[in-house]
Amino acid sequence: MSAQGKAYLLTGDPYLVDRKLKSLIEQAGVDQYNSVTYDIEESLFSEALMDASTIPFMEDDKAVIIKNFDFKEKEGYNVDDFTSLLNDLPVFLTLIIVPNKTLDKRSKIVKVLNSVCEVFDFKALESDKMNAAIKNFLDKRQIRIHNDAVVEIIKRTENNTQSVMNELNKLENYFEAGDTVFVDDIDMLVPRNVESDVFQLVNKVVDRDLTQAMSICYDLMRTEDPLRLLGLIVNKFREINYAKTLLSKGYTDQDLMQFFNASKGRVFYIKKNAKNVSEEYIAHQLELLSETELKVKKGLLDKKVGLEMFILNI
Repeated sequence: MSAQGKAYLLTGDPYLVDRKLKSLIEQAGVDQYNSVTYDIEESLFSEALMDASTIPFMEDDKAVIIKNFDFKEKEGYNVDDFTSLLNDLPVFLTLIIVPNKTLDKRSKIVKVLNSVCEVFDFKALESDKMNAAIKNFLDKRQIRIHNDAVVEIIKRTENNTQSVMNELNKLENYFEAGDTVFVDDIDMLVPRNVESDVFQLVNKVVDRDLTQAMSICYDLMRTEDPLRLLGLIVNKFREINYAKTLLSKGYTDQDLMQFFNASKGRVFYIKKNAKNVSEEYIAHQLELLSETELKVKKGLLDKKVGLEMFILNI
């Protein structure tokens, strides 16, 4: 049995957090009956707290994982009870905390967490490091890859670690040692991120860059339904509107990354768009999009022409 209980706080990149979480559970040496996860979006915090304080079943140690909680007011959450647990961790307990948002460092309980827990904050890899990691992964399997193919993987996965790993595992199964991966292979095997392309399209619309906006639009219409694209554009303008509200409330870049489940680079453009356009502009664009969708659905306007007309009017 451990000399004292252990507590860990895991934040940052979801893929890297999940890897560390599995490693810590394995390190704790607990079986499936004494390793329990509480998703606070679905369970009461008080249930997790009670389990953490309860002696393990027929074993020396147990692990309790608390996910998706920001340690703000919620039914079943008593800050004093939780503080007492942290300050006197049972010797049998491995407590692993995985928040769903950036924690408020000014909060008393967060200060306690940072002092009691071993903290792991996993940063997503920057594009150049992700580029090297992809090449290294395939090189270990004796598979070569052209640089433009690597760039396309990063683009289509939005540099999301979990998505990159999913696609690398797919490539590993598709290619053999000695093979070379070309950009055409990525075009065939890795699905394009349509929402990401629509995000870029809206950026060009906001910037009033007609040439680039039309280029992206025509490229998307080769494979996507124009009516679906109109709906996605609506969502992106609403996203800008949400961002304006959140920024007015003092949300940080990290907060926005959590709220929109977006990369640092994407948040940069969300903020840029939110700061550069007015609420009236957004309302006008949403009105135009609504009118276009309605005409298309009533059969009064061809959907391809409707999408083109919206962009031409920027």
